[in-house]
Amino acid sequence: STAPVVLDTETANLYKFHNTLLTIQFYNGGEFGYCLPIRHPESPFSEKDLKQIAIALQDFLNPDSSYPFIVGHNLKFDYTILLCNLGVVMNVVLFDTLAGAFLLDETHTREEDEAEEAGTKLGGYSLGSQIRLFDYREEWYFSAKNNRGNLLNESLAYVAEYGVGDVVLNWEVFRCQLEEAREQGYSNKWRNLLISFYSPQIKLFAHMEINGILIDTKYLKVLMDKENSPILKHIDKLLEELKTL
Repeated sequence: STAPVVLDTETANLYKFHNTLLTIQFYNGGEFGYCLPIRHPESPFSEKDLKQIAIALQDFLNPDSSYPFIVGHNLKFDYTILLCNLGVVMNVVLFDTLAGAFLLDETHTREEDEAEEAGTKLGGYSLGSQIRLFDYREEWYFSAKNNRGNLLNESLAYVAEYGVGDVVLNWEVFRCQLEEAREQGYSNKWRNLLISFYSPQIKLFAHMEINGILIDTKYLKVLMDKENSPILKHIDKLLEELKTL
């Protein structure tokens, strides 16, 4: 079957909004990863070129593409950045290894030596933490990751090397997670949760963060009514059922 594609973005800072998309990286398990410079100061593309890139990228991120899904880590951030900077909608299935890590181990925390090496910047489910978990010790990469909030001031060669490292190592995390899910006898449920549950959530929340959401205020009052709220009634019913287990 056709391999999935790992996608990642590098930005001027770590903000979800008012942020500049520097580069987009791709990898699908081949010999090379690819870096597409967008608004990095050394990018050869003009704003006019970016309109054509956005059209091509939108075509690439459609359900009829030849690959089965997009892999990424914390894809809601990347989706928000693509929406804000290029207006690109990710219509394909999204396979987030951040959610995958949580599903495989809901209580994972950083090991002590890992916390000392990474400081407080890499959480238990971060890509850096997952890379270390599967014993990929690329020290140049971790040094660059601790500098990821300052990439606007780095050369394009530096940003490209780090960014491609992100997608190549994310591929290894994806591969290792898939193997671990198989070892747990959990691979089908794990994959279905990521594709059918988390993928739509990522898309929904990314759009909500940018556009907000329409709310029926009259029905909202019903949902908040302590006497008539169907949500509160359902919670009470669930609590009663739990007591019998």
